[in-house]
Amino acid sequence: METEVVRIDIKERVNLSPESYIELDNTSTNPDAWPIQIRNGVISVDFGAGCLGCSWCVTKRQPGRNLMQHLHYRNVLSSDTMISLLSKTRAFTEAKLPIRIGNNTDGTLIPVGILENFYRSLPVDYPVAILTRGIHSEDLNSFLASTKNNFVLCRTITPPHLSIDYRLPWYKAFNRGFADVQCQKVLNIGPIVRATYDDAKRILESRLIRPDTRVIISPFYRRLIPEEALKKVTAEPITNKQVGELEQIAIENGLKVHRSNNCAIADFNQRPSIDFGDINYDVHQINIFQSKTKGTSHNRGLVSICSHCANFEVCRSFYQSKSLTSDDRIVEVAQSLGITNIQIKHQVPGLVTIDAPSITKSETSYMSGVLGTRITSINSLAQPDKPALERWIQTSFYPVQEVVSLSDPFDPLGFVRYSLVPSSV
Repeated sequence: METEVVRIDIKERVNLSPESYIELDNTSTNPDAWPIQIRNGVISVDFGAGCLGCSWCVTKRQPGRNLMQHLHYRNVLSSDTMISLLSKTRAFTEAKLPIRIGNNTDGTLIPVGILENFYRSLPVDYPVAILTRGIHSEDLNSFLASTKNNFVLCRTITPPHLSIDYRLPWYKAFNRGFADVQCQKVLNIGPIVRATYDDAKRILESRLIRPDTRVIISPFYRRLIPEEALKKVTAEPITNKQVGELEQIAIENGLKVHRSNNCAIADFNQRPSIDFGDINYDVHQINIFQSKTKGTSHNRGLVSICSHCANFEVCRSFYQSKSLTSDDRIVEVAQSLGITNIQIKHQVPGLVTIDAPSITKSETSYMSGVLGTRITSINSLAQPDKPALERWIQTSFYPVQEVVSLSDPFDPLGFVRYSLVPSSV
């Protein structure tokens, strides 16, 4: 017996989850489903999406999604199409934000030929990373071995446990998907829950991970999952103290610890990381502006978070310099995006906090890249609303209409496992 996958009509999807969709030119679109996303200082490019059995998967953090679907979305876009879309995206052509392919909990969903063609079509020095958790094929490993210093493999291994509905033994994925790969790489261990804390310690102490390997310790964050989904997730996160303990074990075993994928990408490219000194890892604190967005600036440059990183001095020299960005220049860049009602609330070297109605994280990420300093906005939108999309069209910020026409196959609300049907013989 196998489960039948059923395609849900767009009208039914909108009725099930109207808050996920925007009506644009008589077409309903779900911005969360777009194959090019701009946020957190990177351009996320998805040729395919899906999970390998983990209830933490990023593609499941949406209202209306059946948490346990375990569906994969295979490639539908060619490398030429993706490059064409990027060439009309100002975060790529002007801000030159790093490209991130895939998500931590993805399988290896991209046909290697498409991945290789895409990578070869980028400028030779453009920073790009691929995030994956799938078992690697020989063809994929061969491609990875051919990459240059601008490329980083961010490979996830997950300590298995029923509380996050993940069962694959970590060493199988590790041996075929990381240990022998010849390229720049970082190992992401997680999501780690209380029930798998001891397993994570054993992984770090196993000596299977070679000294000098860059690693990220990734706790399970319940705050990233919608309330209705949490009812099906029994896992409890590890404490901040336990995160620190695991990082110390990693350091004692000769590993280089980063706090995020952005930090690892920045380190390989010798750039300041947008996550330097951030407190996003302590969900109990809130920034000095009492914004809903945690981690904005309260403890920017906190030594205890970043001092063990190999890239620490690069970040510190940037974020703790004396230079400030002029208010006129900030306003000028905002106006180029059609944002006229902007207030500059606070500025320290390397960080500017603004307030602008309906501004999105995509636009603040762009501004950060253009201005060379982190721009964060109080209560900025994670996904664009209709006024933002109209602004993007008017300023050629993003190829909205073209992406809308291509995004439907990526919509995680568009598929459901319907019923058990007999397997074919």
